[in-house]
Amino acid sequence: KSWRYSTGKGSRFMLVAEVALGATKVTRKARPELDPEVDFQRSWLLQLICCARDFDSLQAVSKCEGGAVNVPEYVVYRHEQALPRYILQVKEHRKIDS
Repeated sequence: KSWRYSTGKGSRFMLVAEVALGATKVTRKARPELDPEVDFQRSWLLQLICCARDFDSLQAVSKCEGGAVNVPEYVVYRHEQALPRYILQVKEHRKIDS
């Protein structure tokens, strides 16, 4: 998906990172209004009963699993959860039908 966000002719660049998802909150619809400071907190009762901790990341479920995206997508909101590993220089090669 990140290919759509990179622009330019010829080569493009893509960042590859290791990401610690932690406890993941699942969503099946777009959540543009999501506030991780509020929406990632579990109820105090749930935390007390089953030792559940707050969420660390968000997963958008794919359409084939009842979600709204083509492939599963993950979002982390704290920069400490991502460790950049590589910068890839990539080029698009269009397939020529014969």
